[in-house]
Amino acid sequence: MAAGAGVKVTVDDSQVQRALGERRDRIRRTYTDPVRKAADDGKTYLQKYPPPRNLKRPRTGTLGRGWKYTTKVRGDEAEVKLTNPVPYSPYVQDDERQRPYHRQTGWRTTGQAARRIEQRYRTHMRKVVTDAAR
Repeated sequence: MAAGAGVKVTVDDSQVQRALGERRDRIRRTYTDPVRKAADDGKTYLQKYPPPRNLKRPRTGTLGRGWKYTTKVRGDEAEVKLTNPVPYSPYVQDDERQRPYHRQTGWRTTGQAARRIEQRYRTHMRKVVTDAAR
């Protein structure tokens, strides 16, 4: 993540796993779906550009297209890693390195995306658990 922006979100899911008990094995095969859905939502969230304001040059869409994600599910943890290799991405969307101009114009940040991923993951996982419990 040195050249571009990125964020890694790890969600500890041990409480959900304990609550599932014997149903856990039945649900495990659908467990990765909520992770992918949450990751895709985070990617889409970061790809959305703010409304244009006094642009000096036309937007190319390169920054938005640069966002990619990977997911891992290990035991009680789900991990989403969003990365963007575009060299200027940290100055536009990284929480710590975002320039004031980009903050003022409404560019979404990796930290905002991380919070959204956690929230969406929990929502998707609740649905999986509810559906499996029926």
